[in-house]
Amino acid sequence: MLGNYTRYSRAKPKKTCAHPGCNFPLWKGGYCSRHQWHIAAKKPIPKYKKKPLAKTYVYGFTSLPELFNYCVYKAERPIICPVSGHDITKLFSEDFNVWKCCCAHILPRSRYTLWRLNPHNIILLDPTVHSLLDQGTEAQRQKYSGYNWDYFYNLQTQLKHEYEEYARTRAGANDPAEMDAQDTGGEEESDTPDEGAAGDVVPGGHGV
Repeated sequence: MLGNYTRYSRAKPKKTCAHPGCNFPLWKGGYCSRHQWHIAAKKPIPKYKKKPLAKTYVYGFTSLPELFNYCVYKAERPIICPVSGHDITKLFSEDFNVWKCCCAHILPRSRYTLWRLNPHNIILLDPTVHSLLDQGTEAQRQKYSGYNWDYFYNLQTQLKHEYEEYARTRAGANDPAEMDAQDTGGEEESDTPDEGAAGDVVPGGHGV
């Protein structure tokens, strides 16, 4: 009979991703979740905003690895540790993580913050020497009788005078409060050989 028939309806087709050959269902913007990069590619590239350089960037470096690589590149070959007298040139043919402990700050970067990225404040040392200056006592250093510890002490004293003169010439450096802040630097940073910073060593005392 005409009244007894079943009506079949065709299922409405699902919309699929616009990426060629992709049949995944839409997620957003005409594409599936896998091909959202099409939308990102259409967005304009954000403008680069140049940030003002910090005070420690005046020497042209933005990080310690960048500074260390520069100092090693400019060093004369062979590279001889001025304290132990050992040839440490071979160490610098290895990965950065191997030889970065050879790069030491003569004046601690935690206290003398204006010279944190100053190549003039970097010295290339035997890792053993760096460790003894950073963490050892004066008694432990004197066990290495053939080492010229006075070379480092004298260089440190010389750079302290140069740093004080440099700090005085900077804008606002005449303010005693600011000078005290530079000298103390708040809480001391942990200067370990792996971080490439030598402690403030005084004959008869620990490196800090």
